[in-house]
Amino acid sequence: MCKMVIENGELKKFKDTDTDTVVTVPNGVHTIGCGAFAQCQSIQNIHLPEGLIRVGISAFENCRALKEIFLPSTVTLIEDQPFSSCVSLKKIEVQPGNKRFLSIDGILFSRDLTILLRYPSARCHTDYTIPQGVRTIADGAFQECSNLEALFTPDSVTKLGSESFGYCGKLHTVMLSNGITVIPYFAFSDCSNLKYIALPDNLKKIEEGAFSGTGLKYIQIPDAVEEIEFDAFADCLALDDVKVGLNTKMDTHAMHIYSDD
Repeated sequence: MCKMVIENGELKKFKDTDTDTVVTVPNGVHTIGCGAFAQCQSIQNIHLPEGLIRVGISAFENCRALKEIFLPSTVTLIEDQPFSSCVSLKKIEVQPGNKRFLSIDGILFSRDLTILLRYPSARCHTDYTIPQGVRTIADGAFQECSNLEALFTPDSVTKLGSESFGYCGKLHTVMLSNGITVIPYFAFSDCSNLKYIALPDNLKKIEEGAFSGTGLKYIQIPDAVEEIEFDAFADCLALDDVKVGLNTKMDTHAMHIYSDD
C-alpha cells in the first residue's frame, strides 16, 4: 500500500500506520501540503528532500512523537503553524544556504532575525531571552512549551501572534517589551502557572481569551489600554485583584467564570 499521496509534486497526505518512526519524503516533492502529516502519532523523524519549496498550514500538526526536523536549503515558504502540538519536538534545524530561514539553537527564525517563527515545544531549557532585533513573535510560536518557565522580550519586539504562548503549563514569568500595543487572541490562554504579568505601559488592547485559564492573581491594566475584549480573563479562578483605568472599555464578559454556569 502506498503511504504517500503525491500529486504534481505536492505531498498531500501521509497515511500513518502507527509503526512508522522514520519517514523519508522522496526527491521531486516541492510542497508538503496542508495537514499532510497531521495526526501521525508514531513518526519521530522526517527527512525532507532538497528541492522542497513550501511547507503548508498545519503540515505536521499533532505529530506528537516528532523529535527533530531539518528544513532543506530550498524552502522559501513556511505557512501558518506547521508544528502545532508537536509536543516532543526538541529542535528545528535549517540547512546552510537557506535564504529565507535560519535556526539558532534549534529555534526557527526568519533569515533576517526579525521574526521568531517557532520555539520547539520540548526544548529542555527553562528560560529564554528573545534576541534583540526580533520584531514579531509568530502565531503559536511558543505554544505548548512544556519546560519553559520564564520568557524575556527585548525592546525590539512590537507584535505578538495569536495563541503565541498558549498552554505553556510551567510558564510563570513573562517580561514584555513596551513596544507591544496589543495582547492578541488567546496569547497566554491556559498558562495555568502564570500568576503575575507586568503589562506594557503602551498597551492599547487586550483581545478575546488573551489570559483565559491562567493562574493570574493580580493584574494592573495600564491607563493607555482602550479596550478589553470578551473572555480576555475568562476562567481566571485565582484572580481577585484587578485595577482598570477610568478610560478603559471592558466587555461585560471579560472575566466570566464558565465553571459557574
